Amino acid sequence: MDPSLAAKLIAVPLIGGATGYLTNYIAVRMLFRPRRERRLLGFVRLQGLVPRRRDDIAERIGETVEAHLLSHEDIKRALDDPEAQSSVERMLHERLNQMLDEKIARMNPMFAMIMKGDVRQRIHKTLMEELLRALPAITENMMDSLEERLDFRAIVVEKIRDFDLDRFEEIILRIASRELRAIEVLGGALGFGIGLLTDLLFLF
Repeated sequence: MDPSLAAKLIAVPLIGGATGYLTNYIAVRMLFRPRRERRLLGFVRLQGLVPRRRDDIAERIGETVEAHLLSHEDIKRALDDPEAQSSVERMLHERLNQMLDEKIARMNPMFAMIMKGDVRQRIHKTLMEELLRALPAITENMMDSLEERLDFRAIVVEKIRDFDLDRFEEIILRIASRELRAIEVLGGALGFGIGLLTDLLFLF
């Protein structure tokens, strides 16, 4: 075989592989770069996908979080969970004991004499029962206030809009480095394969 022809046959898949790899490498980097819009030849606009569509991405993620990941109903179910209620009851019990021992009993020497034994237990029991009876209404009022004031979608949107793009790129590249690397290598492999196919078509 003519050496020049052999060199050309070898060069085609190598060039194809290099082109495929480089193309995918650039495509991956262009997810984030350039950060700011740039114009090529005066009319072609270049900007990374993430910076260009940051607001749209933030809106979509915010909607997804609110609809599928976290909602006011999730918080209400968590508060209604028996384990959570037991935890609240324990906290109320401790705080009530603290109040009776440190606040009420020290307000007046007479209170200190009264707040002992069965009297203290009855007062504690009565106050605890009233607090537990009022707890559902307190929880309901708290949830109503949360629904009015706490907008999960808006919070997520604001956080993403304010997130540093350099940091975001670093996180994505670190998490998906293996997959992104595979995309680059696959581009090279496809380009090399197409180059070989081109050689075969040329020879036959």
